[in-house]
Amino acid sequence: FLTVPSFSARFSEISINNTNLPAENGSSDSFNLRTGILHCSLDLIKEHWLIGVGPGKVQSFLDNCYSEIAPEIYKDKSFNTHNQFLSYWAGMGILGILTLIFILFSTAFIGLNNKNLLPLFVCLFLSLCFMTENILVRQQGVVVIAFFLNLFYFIEYRTKQPSKSN
Repeated sequence: FLTVPSFSARFSEISINNTNLPAENGSSDSFNLRTGILHCSLDLIKEHWLIGVGPGKVQSFLDNCYSEIAPEIYKDKSFNTHNQFLSYWAGMGILGILTLIFILFSTAFIGLNNKNLLPLFVCLFLSLCFMTENILVRQQGVVVIAFFLNLFYFIEYRTKQPSKSN
């Protein structure tokens, strides 16, 4: 991480002082921009934790919050929550995040019940990816994740079916 210039630059941004919200007169980088993103996402969830604001309205609420923090820094940029769990919670409320968690846990549980560790590893990997990016807002993410999760359900269903022998 320290020898690749792009990684090295990102890691050098990390510091305790850099966890403050970006300010108009201060310096801003990708690390404290994400601090602002997290701040606005959590504020949105605090205000609408039960039913959310609707999946299509999350971005406008976030953009309004960004303009209150540092309008010039976030100007002409559209940052989502950068966290799939927070995005579902903000958009669909507590039911949205619980449904997403249920889908991941049930897929892993069915695999474990059938002594298959692959669904568990895939769900853990997806959960880690969901913590750093909104994967399910792009068609590529939805298609790949739906394919694998349905494949796991189909395989487990087919292995439980009694074979029809004549």
